[in-house]
Amino acid sequence: MKTTFLLSLICIVHTFFSLKTTTIIIHVKGIENTQGKIQVGLYDNSNDFPKYGQHIEGVSVEPSTGDVYITLENIPEGEYAIAVWHDENEDKELNTNWVGKPTEKYGFSNNVFGTFAPPKFKDASFSVENNDTKKLTINLE
Repeated sequence: MKTTFLLSLICIVHTFFSLKTTTIIIHVKGIENTQGKIQVGLYDNSNDFPKYGQHIEGVSVEPSTGDVYITLENIPEGEYAIAVWHDENEDKELNTNWVGKPTEKYGFSNNVFGTFAPPKFKDASFSVENNDTKKLTINLE
C-alpha cells in the first residue's frame, strides 16, 4: 500500500514539473489613436484562425499612440498564430467599407497579410518551446 502511494505521488510530482509553459510578448506597432481597444487573439489551428471568439486566448487592452506591449503567459509548447486589430468603436468586429476593405487597423504574426482575405494559419504561425519567452512584433496596417 505504501509503495503504491509513493509511486502515485512520484508520478503526480513528475507530471506537475514536466508541464512546462512559455511566455509570448507581443509588441504591437502602428497605433494611431487612443480610441477603443486593441484586440488580440491567439490561435492554435487553421479552422479557427482568425475568427473572433474562436481564439484559445484573447486579450483586450487600452491603446496608446504608437506602440503597446501585451504579454500572454502559461502558453503550452506548440504552433500558434496571432491576429490583432484596433477596435476603435469597441463593437468587437473588424469594420470594413462597402468593398470589404478594413477601415480599422489590423495585423498578424509574422507580419503577413492575405490578398482580399486574412493570411493562412501556416503563413502566420510560429512555434513556442517549453520554458521560453517568445517576442513578436506585429505592425498594424
